[in-house]
Amino acid sequence: MDKKKENRDLQAILDGLARVAKGDFSTKIKLSSKNPDFVAIANSFNSMIQELRNTTDDARDSQTELERVTKKLKRIFEASNDIILQVNKYGTFVDINPSVEDVLGYKPDDLKGKHFAKSGAIPAKEIPKLLDSFKNAITAGEATNVMELELVAKDGNTVCMEAGTKLIRHGDEIEGAVVVLRDITRRRWAEKALREQEERLRSIINSMEDFIFILDKDLHFVEYYQSSEHPDPGMYAKPEEYIGKSITEVFPRAVAQDFEKVIRVCMKTNNSQQLDYPWEILGATLWFSARISPLMDVNRNTIGATVVVRDITLRVKAEKALEESEKKYKKIFENSPQGFILLDTEGHIIDVNKKICDWLGYQPDEMIGKDHILYPFLTRSGKITAMKKFGQRLLGKVLPPYDLEFITKKGEKFLGEVLAMQIRDEKGKIVQILAMITDVTNRK
Repeated sequence: MDKKKENRDLQAILDGLARVAKGDFSTKIKLSSKNPDFVAIANSFNSMIQELRNTTDDARDSQTELERVTKKLKRIFEASNDIILQVNKYGTFVDINPSVEDVLGYKPDDLKGKHFAKSGAIPAKEIPKLLDSFKNAITAGEATNVMELELVAKDGNTVCMEAGTKLIRHGDEIEGAVVVLRDITRRRWAEKALREQEERLRSIINSMEDFIFILDKDLHFVEYYQSSEHPDPGMYAKPEEYIGKSITEVFPRAVAQDFEKVIRVCMKTNNSQQLDYPWEILGATLWFSARISPLMDVNRNTIGATVVVRDITLRVKAEKALEESEKKYKKIFENSPQGFILLDTEGHIIDVNKKICDWLGYQPDEMIGKDHILYPFLTRSGKITAMKKFGQRLLGKVLPPYDLEFITKKGEKFLGEVLAMQIRDEKGKIVQILAMITDVTNRK
């Protein structure tokens, strides 16, 4: 009976080995006898089959993962907006993704199998340099850093590209390289436009007598611009000496306080402000005018202020000189022994002095604003003469003195000698008429 069991067990072992030989790793030997030799063989066989199954499962899982990664990389390869290409160690295109057609107009099959130097996409003058660079990378085993180059599209247009290279290794041997090309043409255009804009801005600044600075919300200098032709009129220092400093470190205390108040109002209300201020420099008082505007980000949030400063010292001096001159001539006007009447070009009285008011007995407000027809201080014949002479003066004629009959508020008549002159603006246009009157009633 045991002999039959042993024969069946032997046959089971042989059948198991036969199934394994055919690639069936699912088998398992089961024994009916307890022959120690058969048991040892069966246990070894079953253990080996289990290891083979585990190895097969691992290999299958690895293959599945490899296929998944491969599909993912293929999707990235085909969907990338950048040009991804593979070259062997001799520089021949092995593979290239579809983006090459979108960027350069070449189909992948147009380039596969060609050497990059003979692809037609590289300008002839750049080929020697790129060949040397590629050869050195393969020989040294080190890819060049990201570089910029210009390629020629199929339609002949130049495309600016940024190239990154990664070498492909098999053990210690270099098999080729993967190159990623990114179209940076628009970036180049934008950079060029920015440079041109900066040059225009610099030209504008150089043509200005103003200097400009930008402050952050804490009133520290962020940027500073000054004309090379008109150096900083107020602080006499290099721009880099201001950056990062607060206005209290740059301006005198009183000026800084005024600036802070006005800038705070500007940033709070988002409305431009004006500040005129004096500055004592080397014993001289200079005057400046600052135009302060809110500085906003793209979301319309106030992030600081832009300040445009102009030296107005000459203007202030001119205004003060004019003011002094006006005071001087006003004093002469008011205290002259002659009567003065100032008229506009329509014959309306603009101003009168004290002497003419004393003679005629009228207050200034009773005379100012009146025209020829309503002059209460001229007789009928005097009005006619005055209108005639006024018209001649408006035509630019220079008239000799003439007599004019006046009548006071009390009805008394007196004779005045009138010498009138035209007052012209800077363009030579007559804007006013000044009449100087002398009392000649008692003239013999």
